[in-house]
Amino acid sequence: MAACQTLSADTNRLVRGTIASLLGDIRDSRSIYILIEMVDDHEVMFLDYTGNVQVGDNAEWALATLTGETFGRDRSRWTNWWGLQNGRLPEISGENKALQRLKEANKTKGKERQKQLEKQ
Repeated sequence: MAACQTLSADTNRLVRGTIASLLGDIRDSRSIYILIEMVDDHEVMFLDYTGNVQVGDNAEWALATLTGETFGRDRSRWTNWWGLQNGRLPEISGENKALQRLKEANKTKGKERQKQLEKQ
């Protein structure tokens, strides 16, 4: 996990974005601390159908995957919530509603982006 912590602060935005995505697959409470630090990283990695994809977007998705919660890209809300969890990852049973909300938001952003592109 120390290597993930180090790479999460790398100067290369693609390295940081990749680490954020990978941490979403590691069900370890130490991942949460790293991801919370990354959630407000606004550096753009690439452009997709929704617009600019930032490092913090990957961190938000990873946090939602691990916790079943989403507080957007608000680092202080995530920090407060995590403090209330006493360092314990919640069990997610059934459908992950946080991921569903993020997917729906991306669909909406994609449709809005398409409309913008059609106007040009």
